[in-house]
Parts: sequence; C-alpha cells; structure tokens
Amino acid sequence: MKLVTLLRFALVALLLTISTAVVSAQSFDEILSKAHEGDAQSQLVVAKAYFKGESVAHDLVVAHEWLNKSASQGNAEAQYLLGYCYEDGVGVTKDPAAATQWYRKASDAGYDEAQCALAICYETGLGVEENQAEANRLYLLAAEQGNLVAQYNLGYNYSYGVGFAKDMTQAIKWYTLAAEQGDEDAQAEVAKYYYQTQGSDSPEVKRYFGAAARKGVAWAQTMVGDMYFYGEGVEPSYHKAVSWYSKAASQGDVEGIANYGLCLYMGYGVQQNPYMGMQLLVAAAEEGSAMAQFNVGFAYLDDGDPVEALKWFRLSAKQNYPEAQAYIGYCYFYGQGVTLNYYEAVKWFKLAADQGNLLGKGCLGVCYYFGTGVTRSTEKGLKLMRESARGGCVEAQDALRSLGCSW
Repeated sequence: MKLVTLLRFALVALLLTISTAVVSAQSFDEILSKAHEGDAQSQLVVAKAYFKGESVAHDLVVAHEWLNKSASQGNAEAQYLLGYCYEDGVGVTKDPAAATQWYRKASDAGYDEAQCALAICYETGLGVEENQAEANRLYLLAAEQGNLVAQYNLGYNYSYGVGFAKDMTQAIKWYTLAAEQGDEDAQAEVAKYYYQTQGSDSPEVKRYFGAAARKGVAWAQTMVGDMYFYGEGVEPSYHKAVSWYSKAASQGDVEGIANYGLCLYMGYGVQQNPYMGMQLLVAAAEEGSAMAQFNVGFAYLDDGDPVEALKWFRLSAKQNYPEAQAYIGYCYFYGQGVTLNYYEAVKWFKLAADQGNLLGKGCLGVCYYFGTGVTRSTEKGLKLMRESARGGCVEAQDALRSLGCSW
C-alpha cells in the first residue's frame, strides 16, 4: 500500500504544532507583535496558534489569514500548509488548483514536504493533469532530503514499475531508507524482499519483519507467524505462530485468517476447535486464499467428499498452489470424485513437482517407475522418489521401502 494518505496525518500534525522553542523564548504577545510588524515566521506561528486554539481562541478563518500573510512573503512552510488548507478545505473552500499553486511555490523553494505533496497531486491528478514522470521527479527531490513518504513511494514505484522501469535494486534502496526512519510498511517490504531472495536466515528478515509486525502491519504479522510455524530463522513454536496469526487475523489479513483457522482446525499451538477453524478457513478461501482453498478441499477429501474437495483444489490450483496440484493428481490417479485418468494425474503431479512439491515429485516418481500414464523409466522414477523421500515425504519413503530401495 502506498503512503499517499500518510501525508495527511503529517500535514495535520504540522498545522496543530507550535514550535516550543519559539514560544518558550518569547511570550505569545511578543510573537503576535512581530507578526503585525510583518515577520513571516512569527505570522506562521500565530497561524498555527489559531489553528490549534493555543494562547488564542480556535479560529480557522483567522488562522488562514495569518498563514496567507506568511506564505505571501515567501515562507515555504506557510506556503506548503496553505496548499494543504486549499486541498482539504481547512478554513477555506476546497480549491485543488490553488492547492497545487501553493505547493509549487514551496516546492520551488526546496521544501521537501511540498515536493512530496505536489508529487502526489501529479500522481493522482489533483488540481493538475496526471503526470507520473513529474511525480517521480518530485518524489526524488523530496526523498533525497530524507522525506519518508517520498522515499516509500519511490520504493513502491520502482518495485511495481510505476513511471519507471521495474528496478528492485532501486526499490529496496528507497524502501530501506524509509524503513530506517521507522516506517512499518517499508520495513515489511524490505523484509519480504530479503525473505524471497536470501531466505529466512537473513538478518534483515528478522529485523524488519519483527519491527513491522510489532507496529501492527498485518501481513508482516502473518509472515512472522509463518517463521515460527516452520522454524525459519527462529526456534519453531506453534504457540508463538498462533499468537501472530491471531493478531493478523484480527486485522482482517486473509492469510492470517487462513493460518489461524488451520491452527484451530488441527490444534496447532491452541486448543483444537475444528468447527471454528473450518469457518475461518472457508472465509479465507472465499476471499481467495489459495492455502485456505487447499485446506478446505483437504478437509472435504478427508470427510469422504472428493467432489467438493476437487472444487476447492481446482480453485487453489488456479493460483498455482503446488499442494493443490498434487492432490488433483491424486484424485485422478485413484478416481476420487473424477473418472480415473493416469495421464491427467501425471500432468498434475508434474505441475506440482516442477514447483518443488515433495508429494508431487514422489507420485510422479512412482508413475515413471511403473510406467503409469507416462513412458516407463525406473531410473527417473527412483531419482524422483529419492529426492522426495530425502526431503521428508513419508509417502515416497513408504514407496521406496516397499520396493526394497534406500534413499
């Protein structure tokens, strides 16, 4: 998710903040006197006081008047805040064109918040014609000054090729800079990148996923849950996995719901509750979780309803979920819920095996060994079964054992 909306919170905070260093050194009356004399910075402080209602009565109209005086003298922060007022209708009627005019003045003066705000205007077409190239140029100017929102949005745009050629090196560079400033969404993106490229043992994964999860990023909480569930980079703990899945699920994260449901259904790290677990799995499956769709299918298969199981397996397999592909192969191999078809079984086993799925690889090995649905090759069959068995696939181990073969 891009951090366009985060800018709003930053702007409101600025509007409601009076510089304590200035106020503590001078009385408000002295600041007001300087403002009447034409001091632009004092006029800005007075404007903020009226916005907040500190030392004076809260009055947005008067606040806007003082802000306009400061901005008209070239105070970049005042110009920026005045742009926000016109954009959001604070003390004035909303006027996107006027907003961009003031943002541009502050941006031209090098004010990073204004550069970022104007970039968002160009990206969304607020008050100006949409222009992604100009938006990215402005993001870069702001990001180079350390603007967190601009750094994150640059990372996002490089990551997804928005106005740039997709470039993950640049994306991670900017995400990392935002992450180092404490942005939880950037931390999650950095962690995901290193998880996918270097694995769970990467120190960046532990550092950034943990930080993002603790700050409440739901999908990061699910990923931390996965790390504890599978013991990836941490000591395995179903109890800790469930704790993180539950946090993610409470925020509506679909994969968090799916994983929490599976733990409840199976009793992993929590008191077993198949009914509640199945409800959560179905809810996540209906929202498109491939993992949940597979597990709902597996539950139906286990309950003796292969037709319903196949429906869910196919939905999951459409998303290239390898376990679902392997079990569709299983259903064709044994004629469960579908007409027996060894050739179709081999097709599905191969799809799963090509993704490294151990069950799919083991079953494909059996088919090659006996020439079932494929040209026989005992050598290839044994190779596949042994690879599967060494990876821990019990079915492949049993098949080799029955053949009197080691692995």
